[in-house]
Amino acid sequence: MHRPIALLWAALEVRLRAYRHVNCSLRDEGVRRALDRLQGEPEFESSITPEVGELIYMLTLTRRAALIVEFGGLVGYSTIYLASALADLGSGQLITTELDLGRADRIRENLADAGVAQRVDVRPGDAMLTLQDLAAPIDLLFLDGLNDLYLPLLQALEPHLEDHAVVVADLSSKEPLSAYRAYVTDPLNGYASVTVGLDDGVLVSVR
Repeated sequence: MHRPIALLWAALEVRLRAYRHVNCSLRDEGVRRALDRLQGEPEFESSITPEVGELIYMLTLTRRAALIVEFGGLVGYSTIYLASALADLGSGQLITTELDLGRADRIRENLADAGVAQRVDVRPGDAMLTLQDLAAPIDLLFLDGLNDLYLPLLQALEPHLEDHAVVVADLSSKEPLSAYRAYVTDPLNGYASVTVGLDDGVLVSVR
């Protein structure tokens, strides 16, 4: 295993043991109520699973991310997990993008309902445009939109990635990812990557 991935996984194990024994935002009544409600909505079929949500929560804590960028907020299910991690860190910012204006409004509503809206900037519209003015380096990038946009968006954001930034791509069996996978698994591009067997697969890369 590449050293950056091994270090990340070792830190993740430590955080996971702590997570099982201490209070965290994911156990908050408002957060649980919001997540449970969203699981019953039609859009949940296109969202991440709870297991993937816990993974990105733990990766955020492990990386101690100061800036997270999420591509494809949908209605905010994954966003709640990321925002909950920032709440537990007590610092940081999450920028989430959603092409559909109506869904962007629902992300805001669902974050407020969960009580974790304070550190989240919801940006409606084309992510290639709305992410052009980043003022700080990205510690964690979560790709959860149209799979064929993962590679061009990643390449556009690479100048903004912090050293040892974590890039998480939620995979879909319905959309091609061959170009993205080939890019982040080629050492010449500066990434170490591993596939996590959750849902249709999650590709975790460290740069």
